[in-house]
Amino acid sequence: MIIFVRRSAATVVLGAALVGCGSGVGESRGSLATQPSASASASASGRPVPVPSPERAAPPTLAAGPGGLTPVFERALDTRTKTVALTFDADMTADQGPRAAGGEHFDNPALIASLRRLKVPATVFMTGRWAEEYPDQARSIGRDPLFEIANHSYSHHAFTSPCYGLPTVSGQQMRTDVERAFAAFRKAGARNIVPYFRFPGGCYDDGPCAHWPRRR
Repeated sequence: MIIFVRRSAATVVLGAALVGCGSGVGESRGSLATQPSASASASASGRPVPVPSPERAAPPTLAAGPGGLTPVFERALDTRTKTVALTFDADMTADQGPRAAGGEHFDNPALIASLRRLKVPATVFMTGRWAEEYPDQARSIGRDPLFEIANHSYSHHAFTSPCYGLPTVSGQQMRTDVERAFAAFRKAGARNIVPYFRFPGGCYDDGPCAHWPRRR
């Protein structure tokens, strides 16, 4: 189903391949902090303190859980203002096909219609299995300039365990699962595909990085 997720920026990036695991633990970088105002730039002696000119900061980080920090890659032109990126999960697990065949819906076309009506851009983190079940919707979303499709795995199985009871993808199958999702998006006819990845359940550790090549 399409699930609403609102974050200041979106998850792990594939970058060259899928990168960002185990990065910057203990650090907090970024441009989300409020710049000091002129009224706050005076010292205790009453003399004004020069305020440094704003510079392009390193990509900010968001806490991803007890395992460390997840790097955030910004796409906005002005990185000095606070920005909210809307993201949605369009997911099915690989074994939910019979439920869909029985009439259960894992899509939410009314939500997409509302975003279009309001002209709200968003990133849809989609599973390959969802794209296979709803190819017309995947193609429509992936060709609309308001939206971009990112990778939420093919199977929506966990990449580490435990993870909310999800089945687990073995280390050797992780790369295949991710690539299979990209293939499903392309087969559906989506064009606006971006190299971002969101781990199913939000569960991850450094293990997956060993199985993903630095490419794409």
